[in-house]
Amino acid sequence: MARQILITGAGSGIGLACVQHFLAKGERVLALDKDIDRLLALQDEKSLRVAQLDLCDKAAIYAFFAKLDEAAEVPDALINAAGIREIVPVVDLSDEMFEKVMTVNLTAPFMLARECAKRWLQRQVQGNIVNIASVSGVMAEPERAAYVSSKHALIGLTKQLAMEFGSAGIRVNAVSPGVIRTELTESYFSQPQLVQLIQDNHALGRWGQPQDVVACVDFLISAAAGFVTGANFLVDGGWTAGKKL
Repeated sequence: MARQILITGAGSGIGLACVQHFLAKGERVLALDKDIDRLLALQDEKSLRVAQLDLCDKAAIYAFFAKLDEAAEVPDALINAAGIREIVPVVDLSDEMFEKVMTVNLTAPFMLARECAKRWLQRQVQGNIVNIASVSGVMAEPERAAYVSSKHALIGLTKQLAMEFGSAGIRVNAVSPGVIRTELTESYFSQPQLVQLIQDNHALGRWGQPQDVVACVDFLISAAAGFVTGANFLVDGGWTAGKKL
């Protein structure tokens, strides 16, 4: 029987690539995003359901799960792919922006994971969670204090959830992409010098595509990864392997 996979940030980038990948594999997908225009274009897919949700709205997250309960639905896997970032010096970073980045990148994944886990524990379902973190979760980067903080914390949360839920067979892992060409990073590619820098600083000599990340996510929610939990997989083309000096 096809699994139901809950994906946040499903309207673009890595999230959208996950949606398309799992639909192609015959899975059922429940896609969440604040902007659902691109998802609505896929609505002819019978296995796809789309819900508009602002991850900064805690009440809306609870309401979403209440609707799932009314329908007696429980996702089999959760992919927390939603994420935002700032490019602002620390001295210019507002409280509001810091809090917004932390809410989308950390608080919302925590809430979604907790609500899924509650239902899995009640029903003895061995669910799966994959958090899309970042290389910024293992290193600092210029002018990204909120983003770096949120991704470090998300990796820590991944380990904590894995430890707490492992005895119930619930697995929780993180994937940390390097530079992946998506809407979030597209501005980088309008600057020739930056493009060359990005290329040169990957051991593989190229930046990533969303499918590079999706392949790892697919593995982590599969039976092949049955003994993998609490791990953070760097899918970065060697970005963090070392500096070319």
